[in-house]
Amino acid sequence: MISWGGVSINEQANSSSEYLWTMQPALSGMSWNLERVDTTSRRTTAQRSAGSGAVVCNNTAFFIGGWVNVDTDPSVDVPRTTKIPKVTTSMYDLETGIWSTSTNGFNENDTYYHGSATCLANYAESGIVIVLGGETGQTAVYKEGERYVAFDQVHIYSIHKDEWLKQETTGSQPSNRSHFCTVSANGTNGTTEIFVYGGFNSQLSEAYDDLYVLTIPGFHWTKVDYPSSSPRADHAS
Repeated sequence: MISWGGVSINEQANSSSEYLWTMQPALSGMSWNLERVDTTSRRTTAQRSAGSGAVVCNNTAFFIGGWVNVDTDPSVDVPRTTKIPKVTTSMYDLETGIWSTSTNGFNENDTYYHGSATCLANYAESGIVIVLGGETGQTAVYKEGERYVAFDQVHIYSIHKDEWLKQETTGSQPSNRSHFCTVSANGTNGTTEIFVYGGFNSQLSEAYDDLYVLTIPGFHWTKVDYPSSSPRADHAS
């Protein structure tokens, strides 16, 4: 498990912010360690961001979009009252420790915030990353809830080709939201299911306690019926 990005709890990024934290399993339990990675490639290619769509896929960590300011990266001279969009995808090779960047985006602004990224490692030549929901908007400054990415399409990143594709979906899709969590599981009939739970819509000031399943390769949404009681947002899976 790795951790990178986000906002420092003391509202000031520090020198350790440019490193990754890794959690390794051991007989005595789990422990966090500071990973001393190639900081030269990190500084030149990857600003530490918050609100990115993050996932590890086939030994590469992807951080899609997000926003930056002085709270996220010590090299960013932007006050904490302003959030500047990061219009790139930062990639970290877990084997070599080298950072790289893709400038290809899946929408006209190349911006993306507070959605989710899911790895399908065995699809295509080197795996694919599927981006669901979240927010987008202008490139000058991030404004919460400016525009949502609807779930009637999924955005697919081909790792091998470094390109984005769009795929229409069917069924009962989630309403517009961000700050939700996702997890994937392999089905018994050769399918993959992506589960979407909770989230928040700032335009409506509404949080959600609902669960949806996207079945792949059919790209069909199914809503799971159960009594809603405790809305959740900004959680992890």
